[in-house]
Amino acid sequence: MLPRRVLVPAEGIEPPTFGLQNPCAVPLPVARSAHLANPRAQRGGTKKAVLELTEAEVEQIASRAAKEAVNDLLLKMGVDVSKPDALIEMQADFAHTRKWRKSVETVQRQGLLTAVGVLVTGGLGALYMAFKAH
Repeated sequence: MLPRRVLVPAEGIEPPTFGLQNPCAVPLPVARSAHLANPRAQRGGTKKAVLELTEAEVEQIASRAAKEAVNDLLLKMGVDVSKPDALIEMQADFAHTRKWRKSVETVQRQGLLTAVGVLVTGGLGALYMAFKAH
């Protein structure tokens, strides 16, 4: 079993919230430790609870939050992640977009080579005509 560690900042160090309170919608597990108050954090009779989590609990919370965030983002983009066909269709759309991009890049490259070839041929033709006239 991994050792527990305290996941709260040291006294006097508070991460900035920029006016946002509880930006995470994932419920945190209740501390199962008898040590609920941090004596160093007591100021003016107030106590702050210390939430102690194992590495596995932190990974579980992070994994669940990431999955919910990705599912929410995809749903906002119009992809219902509960239907595997929707995900396969989205992958096909990405593949089509990639093929289209690569074909456009190929046309641009070939167009540039053709334009350079026409200019070089025209320049050489003009030089030939100039030398032939003299």
